[in-house]
Amino acid sequence: MLGLNGNSQFDQIRIFDAVGHLVYSLDDWYGQGYLDLSTLSSGIYVIKAQRDGQWHKSMVVLQTH
Repeated sequence: MLGLNGNSQFDQIRIFDAVGHLVYSLDDWYGQGYLDLSTLSSGIYVIKAQRDGQWHKSMVVLQTH
């Protein structure tokens, strides 16, 4: 699970792996603060989320068991 601050709304969410391949895409997300990323493998990912025409970018290290 990827935690987002509180109730969130994004026009687009894109997640890329360490070599830049798009591995997760979601449009018009209205959530309670979490994305289920259990289908992704352990690794480093770049998350890009767009709201009101502005892109926000962050990096996350995902560890699965």
